[in-house]
Amino acid sequence: MKVDASRSAYQESADAQSQFNRQELKRCRYLLRRLVYLEAQVGESTPRNAGVQYAEWEIEALEWILTDVGFLITKK
Repeated sequence: MKVDASRSAYQESADAQSQFNRQELKRCRYLLRRLVYLEAQVGESTPRNAGVQYAEWEIEALEWILTDVGFLITKK
């Protein structure tokens, strides 16, 4: 499933390039891609089932860690 990351509420901070080394950027971007993917999945899901609940928990965890390290900007 291809997700348009520009429409996501979660974006990389403008100064991430200067704050993180290559490995850290790679790992944080991987987590950000997962976060954007889960955001799209939850947005498309109408029935509130256990799978959606687990996705929402994972979103909360990814948002927390990426915000905590200073990588994430939330556009909400």
